[in-house]
Amino acid sequence: MNIRKIEMTSAQIDAIVESPGYEQMKAAYSLALKLFARGENAAANELLELAFQSNYWVSLRLLGRKDAVTFVSEEQHRKRRESTIYVERHLREWEETSGALSWLNSELRKEHRRQNQRLQRLLAKIPKDGPLAWLVKQVMGKVTGRDARC
Repeated sequence: MNIRKIEMTSAQIDAIVESPGYEQMKAAYSLALKLFARGENAAANELLELAFQSNYWVSLRLLGRKDAVTFVSEEQHRKRRESTIYVERHLREWEETSGALSWLNSELRKEHRRQNQRLQRLLAKIPKDGPLAWLVKQVMGKVTGRDARC
């Protein structure tokens, strides 16, 4: 697996690993994996959903997906660094757990659908003839996969 390296010093890595955010994210992903391995799928699915919320980048990196976003906020940049560290340290566990990466991929697709449905519900509340109408059509086109050109 080829993880895009993010250059960091040892001190930067230590600071990230010791941060509460990293510990919570690591615990969520690692415990979800352990529950999946024991066959406790309902609990594993719930915990994985929380893991997605804590750091979505980890799932993408575990699956070997490339970064599609070139500009991210400082918060998202921090989460990308955290995900790189987590995957470098824990990828083997995921690869050695039978079916874990397929399960992760399946749950990630479900999460994408949930996010798209939430976005569609929010966009549906915006008036279709107001100043944001064109923008809503563009976003809806991306969410639904339909051509939204006016």
